[in-house]
Amino acid sequence: MIHYSCDRCQRRIDSVEDIRYIVRIEIQATIDSVESAEDGDHLMEIEEILERLEDADCQELSEDVYQNRQFDLCPGCYLEYKKNPLSLDAQLVLGFSDN
Repeated sequence: MIHYSCDRCQRRIDSVEDIRYIVRIEIQATIDSVESAEDGDHLMEIEEILERLEDADCQELSEDVYQNRQFDLCPGCYLEYKKNPLSLDAQLVLGFSDN
């Protein structure tokens, strides 16, 4: 039998009684300035990028260009994730005295 646990809170998820939410995240690098040919010839830009990439580690480069992740969430963590998927913190509110 396969056992699941929440990737956020580590709580065990009973596959018979609990709902398990699967969150898939795909991350792709893009270079918009290279994709648009309206601004003219981008051969120099591409050459510079390729030169920088020659020294990079293949695994590191691969992860910088594309990642596909999957997470299992329990119902409670799913609700929290759904409210704030990018984990944006609430704006800091500073309280100043009247004096």
